[in-house]
Amino acid sequence: MNYYSIKSIPSSIFSFLESLLAPCFLLPILLLFCFLPMSIPVHASAVHASSAKLSLLILSDTQKTMEIGEESSFTAVTSEFKQPTFKSSSNIVSITFDQRSAFRYRFLITAKKAGTATITIRCGSARATCKITVKKTVLKLNKKSISLQRNSSFQLSASASNHSFLQFKSSKSSVASVDSTGLITAKKAGETTITVTANGGSAVCRVTVVRPTIKLSSSSLSLYKNQTHVLTASVSSKETPKWSSSKKSVAIISPDGTITALKHGTTVITARLDGTERTCIVTVKPPTIVLNKTDILLYVGQSTTLCAVVSSHCQPKFKSSRSSIVSVDSSGHLFAQKVGEAMIYVSEDGTKVGCRVHVLSKH
Repeated sequence: MNYYSIKSIPSSIFSFLESLLAPCFLLPILLLFCFLPMSIPVHASAVHASSAKLSLLILSDTQKTMEIGEESSFTAVTSEFKQPTFKSSSNIVSITFDQRSAFRYRFLITAKKAGTATITIRCGSARATCKITVKKTVLKLNKKSISLQRNSSFQLSASASNHSFLQFKSSKSSVASVDSTGLITAKKAGETTITVTANGGSAVCRVTVVRPTIKLSSSSLSLYKNQTHVLTASVSSKETPKWSSSKKSVAIISPDGTITALKHGTTVITARLDGTERTCIVTVKPPTIVLNKTDILLYVGQSTTLCAVVSSHCQPKFKSSRSSIVSVDSSGHLFAQKVGEAMIYVSEDGTKVGCRVHVLSKH
């Protein structure tokens, strides 16, 4: 057997050769190939001749480069009066017979995944090949790494070289989640990887959710009983921290940061958020009490008022050590009952002062 090959046929010459394969021109061409071995620079073909019979097979392409998912076609022109057979060396592409017109046959190729394949076409004693290269899907991201605050979001944009469908996935959705459009939402401090895939291609974006910073308006406070103070927190993530008091009997704090002093002592107010905390030491001071008198002389049946000035502006408690001699009400009004001495004590939140009262007889 003798083989004749024709390579790199320009499209205009290929169309011309197609027309020559019409029945009226076929016999002279076959005789020409039998007696005149040759190698013509053309686009894609193979000619196989034997002493018994000559078969002519010309392909429109000897090689193609495709994207995954892309469809393309090539044409085979043959001298045989039958449909050529075809076979692919790899399943990265699929090939189907598309249509026939006289001696012209069209084959449809669909690229499935990256790689190379050789498609072999046979007709009679002739054979021709076409090499198919399917390119890998290349993904491009607008960011390869980002840092986010909790509850903030970022739009991750991705594009595929073959415009194929994109899929997004987070390795730790508890740290940061991603939806089908690539919108990333930070949930808690930590690290995760967002992977974008498309037709075997992939790209990653590393996401770090940083711990928030907290700054308090005060690191220490001094209050009196019943006084209030609003402690403010500046948080980098714009969230509201959770407040707590180490000694609720001394002072409490509301969700909006309002501290209320309850009694003298010390407590620690803590603002917490996502693993970050800041503290403020609150001291509730015992008040000072100043009396208008520290020693009083009364006669039986007389009365007077003991005045107390309390620094915390709270109402003090009055108590007589011997109420049978001198009685006192809640407002500090004293009444001499009988001859003798008694102490009037004034107290408020841990502070206690006294006034001595002498009661004499009228006679």
